[in-house]
Amino acid sequence: MKFQREPFSDALMVEILPLLKEHYDELMKHRDIPLSPDIQRYYQFANAGLLHIVTCREDTGKLIGYAVCILMKGLHYSTVNFASNDLVFVTKEHRTGLTGTRLLRFMEEDLKTLGTIDFIQMHVKRKPDFSPILLHDGYEHFETIYQKRIR
Repeated sequence: MKFQREPFSDALMVEILPLLKEHYDELMKHRDIPLSPDIQRYYQFANAGLLHIVTCREDTGKLIGYAVCILMKGLHYSTVNFASNDLVFVTKEHRTGLTGTRLLRFMEEDLKTLGTIDFIQMHVKRKPDFSPILLHDGYEHFETIYQKRIR
């Protein structure tokens, strides 16, 4: 397996889209909401230096996982820089062993090399719940998010 930071590009999106569809099929509760990534906004974030993408590839170069973070100063804590995960995914057939754990650890180490990030915030769905990996790696349960659909 090879882990690396990659820039956002059309070529990367072509590779990510099949995995994103698999990710959607696994996690999306409201099937009436279509998968429709806002590519232009991702480019805006990337061009502003606010997008951090790390990937996991087989030795053949085939993409099998990704971790995408949005980098921002805190709105309430303007002296603090956060990396907030947008997406984390590893294909089901590669979830055995430590692939997911290694991807998250690589993401963290790569964020450290930026020299500006104070906190990483990880959003974890109830299923699949990868919080045991995070807790093992020193993350703490900080916040719980509740959601209610109103439209």
